[in-house]
Amino acid sequence: MKNNKKKLTLDRYVYDWVTTYLPKLRISSTATLRTYKRALNIFLEYLELSGVTELTPDNLSPGVVNNWMKWLVEKRGNSATTCNSRLAAIKSFAKYIGSCDNTLRSLYFDISDYVKPVKGQQTKVCGISKNGIHAILSELGGGKKDIRDRAFMQILYSAALRLDEILSLTIENVHIEKEKSFIIVLGKGNKLRTIPIFKEDAKILEEYIETHHGPSPVPTDYLFFSPVRNEKGKLSQECMRKRIKQIASNARVKCPDIPDNIHPHQFRHARAQHLLEDKVLNLAELSKFLGHASIETTMVYLDVTINQKLQAFTQMEKDNNLPTKKKWKDKKSDIAKLRSLLGM
Repeated sequence: MKNNKKKLTLDRYVYDWVTTYLPKLRISSTATLRTYKRALNIFLEYLELSGVTELTPDNLSPGVVNNWMKWLVEKRGNSATTCNSRLAAIKSFAKYIGSCDNTLRSLYFDISDYVKPVKGQQTKVCGISKNGIHAILSELGGGKKDIRDRAFMQILYSAALRLDEILSLTIENVHIEKEKSFIIVLGKGNKLRTIPIFKEDAKILEEYIETHHGPSPVPTDYLFFSPVRNEKGKLSQECMRKRIKQIASNARVKCPDIPDNIHPHQFRHARAQHLLEDKVLNLAELSKFLGHASIETTMVYLDVTINQKLQAFTQMEKDNNLPTKKKWKDKKSDIAKLRSLLGM
């Protein structure tokens, strides 16, 4: 009797998760909702092909989910990114069940603890050559906005910062001194790192601060800001993405090798690549400079081949074709009914 109750509860949770929780309380994007539903449908497909006819808490054990992840890689040819996205959906479903029934909270925590994401090759960021960087910066004149943009892109490149890292800098994070200038950056995981800046960069920052912050800058003000009701609010990421694309588009006329659809993270990647190529830093030093948690991250960050990119596209194409063959043709199982509910 107890197991039957659990089965009915999970069936009901599928319906509530799909029709109420996701679309009304959690997810606003139709595409994301479809992705989550698809992930659960594929999980149910795996259970069905394994001979399971009823959805019970045992079907959400770490062992079952780990075997499903292995099946996604070996049988469906899914990429690491796709597998991990689908795992996130199953974890969301398990977390929802636990939020509704305290006796089932362990489902989510067990999956989180014992089911690890699939490790895969990350896609390399398309780099910008040194000539490309020079061409982009050469597009800027002496106007007030150009002074800001030059300082922003120069530091973004020279210090190899993430976009949010540079936008989060305040005046007190910038230390300009005669002998040694540096900035203090708060990176991922709230980890602080100190990055030295060259004299040329220091001069550019000094000019920018004097022009935009005046002779007596407030230490707690954002270095790069957006005027909001007489205050210096944090500059938006989208604003600088658009500005960089605009400047790069103009520079591409003189330097065709500047990538299309350029984005700020390419400056960070370019700096890392240039420092490594020029042997200014070795791989271990570069990893610390970038604020990466491990040297493996740095190696992946800088080394992806065209063939691996093509393989990713191939896997995405495979992903768009769900097998239509079902194991249970004579009698519609509870699992099959749930899959029908998902509309896949």
